[in-house]
Amino acid sequence: MHPLNGLQFSRNSSNLNWFLRHWRDGGVGAVRMGLLHGATCVGCCWALMLVGFAGGLASVGLGEVLTGPTRYLVFGASNAEMRSGSGTWLSAGVLTFADGRFELGEMQTVVAYNPEPPVAATGDLADRWGWTNPGADFRNLAFSPQVPANAALAAEMWQRSTGERIDGVLVLDPVALQALLRATGPVTVDDRTISADTVIPYLLVDQYRGLDYDLVHPERTEAEQAARRAGLARVARAVIGALDSSGWSAPDLVESLQSAAADRHVLAWSSDPDQQRGWEAAGIDGVLPRDAILLSLDNLGANKLDAFMRIAAKVSGRAVAAGARRVTVDVTVRNEAPTGLGRYAEGPFPGTPYGPGEYAGLLTFEVPRYATGVELTGTAATLAE
Repeated sequence: MHPLNGLQFSRNSSNLNWFLRHWRDGGVGAVRMGLLHGATCVGCCWALMLVGFAGGLASVGLGEVLTGPTRYLVFGASNAEMRSGSGTWLSAGVLTFADGRFELGEMQTVVAYNPEPPVAATGDLADRWGWTNPGADFRNLAFSPQVPANAALAAEMWQRSTGERIDGVLVLDPVALQALLRATGPVTVDDRTISADTVIPYLLVDQYRGLDYDLVHPERTEAEQAARRAGLARVARAVIGALDSSGWSAPDLVESLQSAAADRHVLAWSSDPDQQRGWEAAGIDGVLPRDAILLSLDNLGANKLDAFMRIAAKVSGRAVAAGARRVTVDVTVRNEAPTGLGRYAEGPFPGTPYGPGEYAGLLTFEVPRYATGVELTGTAATLAE
């Protein structure tokens, strides 16, 4: 038992009294209650803080996540290979909640769980992104920025592949891990110090540096990749171990996670309507509003060059009629990838027609549903509208 648990149990002896003293109405109030309750409870269980942060235990049903039994499929997203909705979903494992406790199972490459036969996508996901065959490969799920549809399909794919039913999906990327390290401080793994300042360069660039494809002995490439993934798992365990210790700042953690969640670095979906309303109240449900504009660069080359892509966008507008505006978005994309990264990072991926350091990507532009007269100039033909 964690040494702070005894103190925490005495504080939690009457959660009803706590909520009566700190009640706030509405979705925003739920989030504020979650933040305050999470900061109070973080010494006992950091997972409780995360769930409290995500929407308020009392008013939006997320207490069910902890009381369980609840099984969430956790994806590690890589921002070194971007999609429209997030980084590419590259690793997966199951997080189980029961009786206020949690356990994260083994994280493995998603390729091991791709279903056979594929699961058919439906609705808008099929209409606009069906050409990527998202139901066959977890790595293609995040081409759409609409997380609920992606996550629901992921749940079906997981069940077809493993026979296991899951209740929800969580997606975390390196920025989310950085948020945890800002509160806990650095961790040491395999004689390497990982801090909030170094974790993103390490995960996006350094871990791939010097790796190659051995086309004559592919088993050697797989052995290198297995060792790299095992190292990443040790980093994750070290950060979680730091969260289980004392001496770090709960307010810092809450503040960092708020910032990460606001920028889609933490995403969540549940098949349970009450839990889903909690994620919606917290703003981490990953739904793109109907009036939103979203510019994305999706990696199609299977390399790890996104950290070196520089995207600039200039938005201008003028009134053309009552209540209508003509909006122009000028986009510039520049590849600043250095040489010497190694073939795994800079490419080309075996079987692709690109050269080392060449970036093949899909520039996507989501516009409001009521937009009309959309035109594209200075670019190749549109794949889908």
